[in-house]
Amino acid sequence: MISTGYLLKFKPFNAPLLQRLEVFNEYTAFSLLYTCLFFTEYVDHELYEDFREQMGWLFNLLMFVNMGVHLFFLGRSSCLNCKKKLKVR
Repeated sequence: MISTGYLLKFKPFNAPLLQRLEVFNEYTAFSLLYTCLFFTEYVDHELYEDFREQMGWLFNLLMFVNMGVHLFFLGRSSCLNCKKKLKVR
């Protein structure tokens, strides 16, 4: 939470896209860590077995969304760089 606050207050990245991606990454990382609490022994195993399964699906969904967003922008950036290099040639 401290690093998210730092990112929101001081905005260390010049590019707005990088700034938003870092904040998004911090929020999803925090959400993933929070869902990991439901897989510990402190949650009653018999009462919340279905709940744990749902939290497992939520964890997978959050991870997929995080990776998907980063891979999309990575692929987009690579395509734009290739176009620039082809125009130079």
